[in-house]
Amino acid sequence: MNINRLSSQQPDFQSRLERLLAWETVSDESVSKTVSEILAAVKADGDTAVLKYSRRFDGLVVDDMAELEMPRSRLQQAHENIDVEQREALQIAAD
Repeated sequence: MNINRLSSQQPDFQSRLERLLAWETVSDESVSKTVSEILAAVKADGDTAVLKYSRRFDGLVVDDMAELEMPRSRLQQAHENIDVEQREALQIAAD
């Protein structure tokens, strides 16, 4: 994982920022429409919709939301096993 840090004092700041934000130009209305449909389905059908989309996008075939939960011990293990840079990046994102 590569986290880019920019400073507005850098001479190439504007061009670097534009490159990082370029994903917006490839994001189109169909993406927004799909996201809106998913959110509406989850709002209307709750857990049933979440399970449906978990199957569709993640390939997870489960019958109950509880099966999607990770035990705290597994989360702690994952946290301890990532490198320091990634852990710091996650902390910055959380903050």
